[in-house]
Amino acid sequence: MTLLAPLQDVLQVAGHRWIMASSFIYEDNDIGVLTATRVLPVANCTQRVVEPLIRIPKSTVISWLPLGKTTQTLAIANVHAINFTLTLDAYRAQFAALVDVLAEHPGPIVLAGDFNTWSAQRFEVVQEVATRLRLTEVTYSDDRRALFMGQKVDHVFVRGLEVVASSATPVTSSDHNPVEVVLRLPR
Repeated sequence: MTLLAPLQDVLQVAGHRWIMASSFIYEDNDIGVLTATRVLPVANCTQRVVEPLIRIPKSTVISWLPLGKTTQTLAIANVHAINFTLTLDAYRAQFAALVDVLAEHPGPIVLAGDFNTWSAQRFEVVQEVATRLRLTEVTYSDDRRALFMGQKVDHVFVRGLEVVASSATPVTSSDHNPVEVVLRLPR
């Protein structure tokens, strides 16, 4: 995600607040992972790791949002996972750091992003995280998520929430097709 002025304008007009976990600055443009919300988060944290081979940073932003008039919060983790490695060590370490932050969260969780799961071994790491955090992957009736090396790389996992709708829209403006998931608290 590149945080250009037009995107900032769209977010401001919509009344959204945002937090960005910056990976790097390129030509005066901030590039990283952004989460925008209508409500003010209770807390945010960011994590950054460096790709072992190409040395480009990857980021995660985690936000905790209040749920109505309760003391419970919704944790949202937006991930751009390491892509280029010779082993899974750095990839596992990135997800282990994420689990360290979310493991004690008692409420609902949304874990989403570009997980770069272009191999069965990488997806296994993500499935281990999902199991540890008791997350379920969102499915798509017409799954148009982008493929890399024949595998889906973008995922949304949830806990404590009902999926109302999910879709992926093919685009030519990116190597990823945007996914949209509508969630609600169980009734």
